Amino acid sequence: MLSVENGADTRVLHQYELEQPQYGLDVHKHERRSDAVDGWCGRHHLCAGQLYDRIGAWAMEYDVVFEIVKWAVPTVLGAVIGVLAKTVTDVMKRDRALEDGMTVLLQVRIKSDYEHYVVLKERMTLNDKEMHEQTFRAYEALGGNGVAKGMHEEIMNMQPWIVTE
Repeated sequence: MLSVENGADTRVLHQYELEQPQYGLDVHKHERRSDAVDGWCGRHHLCAGQLYDRIGAWAMEYDVVFEIVKWAVPTVLGAVIGVLAKTVTDVMKRDRALEDGMTVLLQVRIKSDYEHYVVLKERMTLNDKEMHEQTFRAYEALGGNGVAKGMHEEIMNMQPWIVTE
């Protein structure tokens, strides 16, 4: 291992790091940093001190990028999750409103059928009876609270008018 002084900081480079050519340059060591001018000696080789300076600069840049990513990624993910949660909540509210509206419309249709066929004694065809049955099944599937169940049973107990045309 080689100890490299860089100001007040002393760093240790392993021998295998020093023997690896970086960017096509042969790395060699000097006992003192002052043996090389600006990290380069007269042999046109990269000195260990210069190599460490390059590695240290890269490491500092990497640390800055890492810190930015460390704070940016959770912030962006939090924002995306927040937007998705709001969107899902809005869609669920909208769906619930549509279900409630459809339930009310089906209940109105069942009451209308009851008024026409039971109260006013209008003629009900087989097709009208089948449509009423489908309307009631949809009402129940949407969670109809049973208000229309008694009316439905009375309508279903009626005999349909048979058209012979």
